[in-house]
Amino acid sequence: MGLVKRGVTILDFDHSIESQQWLMKIPHETIELNDIPSTKKFCDWNALQQIRSRLSKRGQRGITFVGSGDYHYVSYALLSEIEQPFSLILFDNHSDMLDSPSQNLLSCGSWVNNALNLPNLKKTVVIGASPISFSNIPESLRPKVAYTPYTSSHTRTLDYIHTTTSITSQGIHRAMRTILSLIPTKNIYISIDKDVLNQKEVLTNWDQGQMTLTELLTALEILIRKKSVCGVDVCGEMTADPLERFKPEKKLYIEKNEHANLKILQTCLDHVS
Repeated sequence: MGLVKRGVTILDFDHSIESQQWLMKIPHETIELNDIPSTKKFCDWNALQQIRSRLSKRGQRGITFVGSGDYHYVSYALLSEIEQPFSLILFDNHSDMLDSPSQNLLSCGSWVNNALNLPNLKKTVVIGASPISFSNIPESLRPKVAYTPYTSSHTRTLDYIHTTTSITSQGIHRAMRTILSLIPTKNIYISIDKDVLNQKEVLTNWDQGQMTLTELLTALEILIRKKSVCGVDVCGEMTADPLERFKPEKKLYIEKNEHANLKILQTCLDHVS
Protein backbone atom coordinates (compact mmCIF):
# COMPACT_ATOMS: atom_id res chain seq x y z
CA MET A 1 0.00 0.00 0.00
CA GLY A 2 2.53 2.63 1.08
CA LEU A 3 3.23 5.80 2.99
CA VAL A 4 0.27 8.16 2.59
CA LYS A 5 2.25 11.42 2.78
CA ARG A 6 5.93 12.04 2.05
CA GLY A 7 6.57 15.33 3.85
CA VAL A 8 9.49 15.49 6.31
CA THR A 9 9.28 17.41 9.59
CA ILE A 10 12.08 17.95 12.10
CA LEU A 11 11.06 18.84 15.65
CA ASP A 12 13.71 20.95 17.34
CA PHE A 13 13.46 20.27 21.06
CA ASP A 14 17.17 19.94 21.79
CA HIS A 15 19.22 20.79 18.65
CA SER A 16 20.23 17.11 18.44
CA ILE A 17 19.48 16.84 14.71
CA GLU A 18 20.91 20.10 13.40
CA SER A 19 24.45 18.66 13.31
CA GLN A 20 23.34 15.89 10.90
CA GLN A 21 24.29 17.83 7.80
CA TRP A 22 23.13 15.35 5.16
CA LEU A 23 19.76 14.86 6.82
CA MET A 24 19.30 18.63 7.10
CA LYS A 25 19.80 18.93 3.32
CA ILE A 26 16.66 16.85 2.71
CA PRO A 27 13.70 19.18 1.97
CA HIS A 28 11.90 19.50 5.29
CA GLU A 29 10.04 21.74 7.68
CA THR A 30 11.50 22.55 11.11
CA ILE A 31 9.24 23.26 14.06
CA GLU A 32 10.97 25.10 16.89
CA LEU A 33 9.96 23.68 20.27
CA ASN A 34 13.02 24.32 22.42
CA ASP A 35 11.53 27.48 23.91
CA ILE A 36 8.65 25.61 25.57
CA PRO A 37 9.46 24.91 29.25
CA SER A 38 8.86 21.59 31.03
CA THR A 39 9.36 19.27 28.06
CA LYS A 40 12.42 17.09 28.75
CA LYS A 41 11.38 13.51 29.63
CA PHE A 42 8.18 14.83 31.23
CA CYS A 43 5.62 17.12 29.67
CA ASP A 44 2.78 18.83 31.51
CA TRP A 45 -0.54 19.28 29.75
CA ASN A 46 -0.02 23.00 29.23
CA ALA A 47 3.26 22.34 27.41
CA LEU A 48 1.58 19.57 25.41
CA GLN A 49 -1.11 21.97 24.24
CA GLN A 50 1.58 24.36 23.01
CA ILE A 51 3.30 21.52 21.17
CA ARG A 52 0.01 20.41 19.60
CA SER A 53 -0.75 23.94 18.49
CA ARG A 54 2.56 24.23 16.65
CA LEU A 55 2.26 20.76 15.14
CA SER A 56 -1.21 21.58 13.80
CA LYS A 57 0.23 24.39 11.67
CA ARG A 58 2.84 22.28 9.90
CA GLY A 59 2.57 21.82 6.18
CA GLN A 60 4.80 18.74 5.91
CA ARG A 61 3.28 15.49 7.17
CA GLY A 62 4.50 11.97 6.75
CA ILE A 63 7.84 11.42 8.50
CA THR A 64 8.73 13.22 11.71
CA PHE A 65 12.18 13.30 13.32
CA VAL A 66 11.67 13.99 17.01
CA GLY A 67 15.22 14.19 18.38
CA SER A 68 16.24 12.51 21.62
CA GLY A 69 14.15 9.70 23.07
CA ASP A 70 13.52 12.08 25.97
CA TYR A 71 10.78 13.55 23.77
CA HIS A 72 9.21 10.33 22.50
CA TYR A 73 5.97 11.30 24.22
CA VAL A 74 5.31 13.68 21.29
CA SER A 75 4.18 10.55 19.41
CA TYR A 76 1.02 10.76 21.53
CA ALA A 77 0.26 14.17 20.05
CA LEU A 78 0.90 12.87 16.53
CA LEU A 79 -1.33 9.84 17.08
CA SER A 80 -4.10 12.09 18.39
CA GLU A 81 -4.31 13.73 14.96
CA ILE A 82 -5.31 10.49 13.18
CA GLU A 83 -9.00 10.52 12.30
CA GLN A 84 -9.52 6.92 11.18
CA PRO A 85 -9.06 3.53 12.90
CA PHE A 86 -5.40 2.56 12.99
CA SER A 87 -2.81 0.39 14.71
CA LEU A 88 0.44 1.56 16.29
CA ILE A 89 3.61 -0.37 15.47
CA LEU A 90 6.29 0.57 18.00
CA PHE A 91 9.96 -0.36 17.61
CA ASP A 92 11.54 0.37 20.98
CA ASN A 93 13.79 -1.17 23.61
CA HIS A 94 11.14 -0.10 26.14
CA SER A 95 7.36 -0.50 26.04
CA ASP A 96 6.84 3.11 27.22
CA MET A 97 3.98 1.81 29.34
CA LEU A 98 5.21 2.84 32.78
CA ASP A 99 2.96 4.62 35.24
CA SER A 100 3.25 8.38 34.98
CA PRO A 101 4.44 10.00 38.22
CA SER A 102 1.45 12.35 38.02
CA GLN A 103 -1.86 12.55 36.17
CA ASN A 104 -0.76 16.01 35.07
CA LEU A 105 2.33 14.69 33.30
CA LEU A 106 2.95 12.79 30.08
CA SER A 107 6.37 11.15 29.98
CA CYS A 108 8.68 9.49 27.49
CA GLY A 109 8.16 6.28 29.48
CA SER A 110 4.37 6.38 29.88
CA TRP A 111 2.94 7.84 26.67
CA VAL A 112 1.80 4.52 25.19
CA ASN A 113 -0.54 3.94 28.13
CA ASN A 114 -2.13 7.29 27.33
CA ALA A 115 -2.30 6.48 23.62
CA LEU A 116 -4.11 3.20 24.30
CA ASN A 117 -7.11 5.28 25.37
CA LEU A 118 -7.38 7.00 21.99
CA PRO A 119 -10.65 5.77 20.41
CA ASN A 120 -9.15 5.34 16.93
CA LEU A 121 -6.18 3.27 18.16
CA LYS A 122 -7.33 -0.34 17.84
CA LYS A 123 -4.08 -2.26 18.40
CA THR A 124 -0.52 -1.60 19.54
CA VAL A 125 2.26 -4.01 18.57
CA VAL A 126 5.52 -3.47 20.46
CA ILE A 127 8.61 -4.90 18.78
CA GLY A 128 11.97 -5.44 20.47
CA ALA A 129 11.24 -4.20 24.00
CA SER A 130 12.32 -5.87 27.23
CA PRO A 131 9.44 -7.85 28.83
CA ILE A 132 9.92 -6.21 32.22
CA SER A 133 8.60 -2.96 30.80
CA PHE A 134 5.05 -4.30 30.36
CA SER A 135 4.04 -4.56 34.01
CA ASN A 136 1.89 -1.43 34.17
CA ILE A 137 -0.66 -1.94 31.39
CA PRO A 138 -4.19 -1.33 32.72
CA GLU A 139 -6.12 -4.59 32.61
CA SER A 140 -8.89 -3.11 30.47
CA LEU A 141 -6.36 -2.12 27.78
CA ARG A 142 -4.33 -5.33 27.63
CA PRO A 143 -6.35 -6.84 24.75
CA LYS A 144 -5.17 -3.90 22.61
CA VAL A 145 -1.48 -4.84 23.07
CA ALA A 146 0.72 -7.45 21.38
CA TYR A 147 4.44 -8.01 21.86
CA THR A 148 7.22 -9.43 19.70
CA PRO A 149 10.51 -9.85 21.61
CA TYR A 150 13.81 -9.68 19.81
CA THR A 151 15.56 -12.64 21.45
CA SER A 152 14.36 -15.85 23.04
CA SER A 153 15.89 -14.66 26.31
CA HIS A 154 13.24 -11.95 26.26
CA THR A 155 10.46 -14.49 25.79
CA ARG A 156 9.36 -14.42 29.38
CA THR A 157 5.77 -15.58 29.72
CA LEU A 158 3.47 -12.58 29.65
CA ASP A 159 0.10 -14.19 30.20
CA TYR A 160 -1.69 -10.84 30.19
CA ILE A 161 -0.77 -9.79 26.62
CA HIS A 162 -0.37 -11.65 23.35
CA THR A 163 3.32 -12.53 22.96
CA THR A 164 4.78 -13.99 19.76
CA THR A 165 7.91 -16.02 19.11
CA SER A 166 11.08 -13.93 19.15
CA ILE A 167 12.60 -12.42 16.02
CA THR A 168 15.88 -14.31 16.44
CA SER A 169 14.01 -17.62 16.73
CA GLN A 170 12.08 -17.28 13.49
CA GLY A 171 13.88 -14.62 11.45
CA ILE A 172 12.64 -11.17 10.57
CA HIS A 173 10.50 -12.20 7.57
CA ARG A 174 8.52 -14.85 9.45
CA ALA A 175 8.25 -12.54 12.44
CA MET A 176 6.72 -9.85 10.26
CA ARG A 177 4.20 -12.29 8.79
CA THR A 178 3.08 -13.05 12.33
CA ILE A 179 2.94 -9.37 13.23
CA LEU A 180 0.88 -8.54 10.14
CA SER A 181 -1.63 -11.21 11.17
CA LEU A 182 -2.13 -9.38 14.48
CA ILE A 183 -2.94 -6.00 12.92
CA PRO A 184 -6.72 -5.57 12.57
CA THR A 185 -6.66 -2.30 10.62
CA LYS A 186 -5.70 -1.22 7.13
CA ASN A 187 -4.05 1.91 8.50
CA ILE A 188 -0.97 1.88 10.72
CA TYR A 189 1.34 4.41 12.35
CA ILE A 190 4.99 3.48 12.88
CA SER A 191 7.02 4.88 15.77
CA ILE A 192 10.74 4.09 15.91
CA ASP A 193 12.99 4.69 18.89
CA LYS A 194 16.48 3.87 17.67
CA ASP A 195 17.36 2.50 21.11
CA VAL A 196 15.83 -0.74 19.80
CA LEU A 197 19.06 -1.08 17.77
CA ASN A 198 22.36 -2.40 19.06
CA GLN A 199 25.27 -0.11 19.85
CA LYS A 200 27.20 -1.07 16.72
CA GLU A 201 24.43 0.59 14.71
CA VAL A 202 23.61 3.72 16.73
CA LEU A 203 24.27 5.32 20.09
CA THR A 204 21.43 6.84 22.11
CA ASN A 205 20.77 8.39 25.52
CA TRP A 206 19.10 5.20 26.78
CA ASP A 207 19.97 1.53 27.24
CA GLN A 208 19.73 -0.25 23.92
CA GLY A 209 18.46 -3.48 22.42
CA GLN A 210 20.06 -5.91 19.99
CA MET A 211 18.24 -5.44 16.70
CA THR A 212 20.29 -4.71 13.58
CA LEU A 213 19.56 -1.82 11.25
CA THR A 214 19.06 -4.29 8.39
CA GLU A 215 16.34 -6.08 10.38
CA LEU A 216 14.63 -2.80 11.22
CA LEU A 217 14.69 -1.65 7.59
CA THR A 218 13.36 -5.02 6.41
CA ALA A 219 10.49 -4.83 8.89
CA LEU A 220 9.77 -1.24 7.90
CA GLU A 221 9.69 -2.08 4.20
CA ILE A 222 7.32 -5.01 4.74
CA LEU A 223 4.95 -2.89 6.83
CA ILE A 224 4.90 -0.07 4.29
CA ARG A 225 4.27 -2.47 1.39
CA LYS A 226 1.43 -4.27 3.16
CA LYS A 227 -0.32 -1.44 5.01
CA SER A 228 -1.43 2.13 4.53
CA VAL A 229 0.98 4.11 6.71
CA CYS A 230 -0.54 7.28 8.21
CA GLY A 231 2.81 8.46 9.50
CA VAL A 232 6.24 7.54 10.83
CA ASP A 233 8.20 9.14 13.63
CA VAL A 234 11.83 8.55 14.60
CA CYS A 235 13.63 9.41 17.83
CA GLY A 236 16.76 8.24 19.62
CA GLU A 237 19.30 10.94 18.89
CA MET A 238 22.26 11.41 21.22
CA THR A 239 21.99 14.80 22.88
CA ALA A 240 25.32 16.61 23.13
CA ASP A 241 26.51 20.05 24.11
CA PRO A 242 27.25 22.08 20.92
CA LEU A 243 30.93 22.36 21.82
CA GLU A 244 31.23 18.61 22.36
CA ARG A 245 29.94 17.77 18.89
CA PHE A 246 33.40 18.32 17.45
CA LYS A 247 34.99 15.69 19.69
CA PRO A 248 35.83 12.48 17.76
CA GLU A 249 33.60 10.23 19.87
CA LYS A 250 30.65 12.62 19.58
CA LYS A 251 31.14 12.94 15.84
CA LEU A 252 30.97 9.15 15.63
CA TYR A 253 27.63 9.16 17.49
CA ILE A 254 26.27 11.75 15.11
CA GLU A 255 27.48 9.91 12.00
CA LYS A 256 25.97 6.59 13.11
CA ASN A 257 22.63 8.14 13.99
CA GLU A 258 22.50 10.13 10.78
CA HIS A 259 23.28 7.01 8.74
CA ALA A 260 20.37 5.19 10.39
CA ASN A 261 18.04 8.17 9.93
CA LEU A 262 18.86 8.45 6.23
CA LYS A 263 18.31 4.71 5.69
CA ILE A 264 14.96 4.86 7.50
CA LEU A 265 13.93 7.92 5.52
CA GLN A 266 14.94 6.39 2.19
CA THR A 267 13.02 3.19 2.96
CA CYS A 268 9.92 5.26 3.69
CA LEU A 269 10.22 7.48 0.62
CA ASP A 270 10.80 4.50 -1.67
CA HIS A 271 7.28 3.29 -0.86
CA VAL A 272 4.97 6.30 -1.09
CA SER A 273 1.44 5.36 -2.12
